[in-house]
Amino acid sequence: MAHIRIAVDGVVINQAMILLLEFDDPTLGHHFGLPGGGVEPNERLHEAMQREIREETGADVIVGPLLFVQENYAEQELRLIFHCAWREETALVAPTIPEPGQIGVRWIPLAELADLHLLPTVNSLLLDLLAMPLLQNLLYQGE
Repeated sequence: MAHIRIAVDGVVINQAMILLLEFDDPTLGHHFGLPGGGVEPNERLHEAMQREIREETGADVIVGPLLFVQENYAEQELRLIFHCAWREETALVAPTIPEPGQIGVRWIPLAELADLHLLPTVNSLLLDLLAMPLLQNLLYQGE
């Protein structure tokens, strides 16, 4: 049986904006992605989520509920997507070792999410989830 990689991605929302990584890739073109990455051996999921977001954006987050799971057959990967609350006292910084093709870290208005080239293509799923009343109460507390 093939090894399946476990990865985590964070949906960080603040003041109707989402935190995204910006990429310019020769194959995939200009696009955006959620901050995240692989879980290391013996690492807890929430610890991996905090580490990945810190490494890629400099932000310190509180990991919240699991929003959805995405399976990528081609990459033999299972991605767990969590809501994360941004600690406003932290500043965004460019990573010391960026992901291949990464050119920035940006807050993007949620109103623009539907039209972004987001990879993986989860734009409409995210917007649908964020519009659910139960999740709105949970995700937007403290804003």
